[in-house]
Amino acid sequence: MDWSLVLASQGIAATIERSDPDGWLLVVEPHEHEVALRSISLYEQENRKRSTPVRVEWSKTPFHRGVLYWCMLLALVFEIDKLLLPSLGALAQFDSAAVTQGEWWRLVSAVFLHADLPHLISNLTTGFVLVGLAMGAFGAGCALLSILLAGAIGNLCGLLLYHAPYHGLGASGMVMGALGMISALSIRDSTQLHSGLKFALKGILGGMLLLVILGTNPSSDVIAHVGGFFGGIGIGGILTLLPRSPDRNRTLQRTSWVVLTGILAAVASLVMAGL
Repeated sequence: MDWSLVLASQGIAATIERSDPDGWLLVVEPHEHEVALRSISLYEQENRKRSTPVRVEWSKTPFHRGVLYWCMLLALVFEIDKLLLPSLGALAQFDSAAVTQGEWWRLVSAVFLHADLPHLISNLTTGFVLVGLAMGAFGAGCALLSILLAGAIGNLCGLLLYHAPYHGLGASGMVMGALGMISALSIRDSTQLHSGLKFALKGILGGMLLLVILGTNPSSDVIAHVGGFFGGIGIGGILTLLPRSPDRNRTLQRTSWVVLTGILAAVASLVMAGL
């Protein structure tokens, strides 16, 4: 049918006839045979069939309900900071001058603090979705360690890029890190597709669009958001390219939990030592 329309557009009369129970052919005048073949050949070259699409099972990425514990931890630290230990904020928030003097743990401890209740609620509502998806896709231990590192990377970017001394706090760097990890899933799924690079870029650009929507409020720490996002993409991209097997995944999750616990214990002890 397509070929007959091509020939009709070129003024070549053609008749569609059945060649057998399962086939069809076009009948043209002998003197138009060569011109008809050339027209059909050009049509096929200009309309090459795309590679067979592969179903990407985004909907099968599970949402990890363990993100509730992450939310509860942030809420607990907020209560301790505001009600029990008012001096905690000054000891744990990001302070570029203090970090340059050796208090490296502030890169990590600051991501658990919030200025006020609206600040906390904003990060909890967005983080509940994004961190839950990251935990479902990469595993709880691996995702939580990765977003913690992404949040620290966001603070480190602020340390390197801000010229004047500044203070910062909030879990938004971790939340944007989770968004970056989710965006990096397109790198994993692109290996199934013929146009893999284009698919991966679309996923990353989609994540960047969400970053613009969620993380570029002028009143927020945009550098920490952007740094956390690209930190999440980098870590998530590495994780998606690692060989996958049940044994490797279990080992990776266990190692991640051990490292995460060690980092949190070390940071907590250093902060408490200053009380």
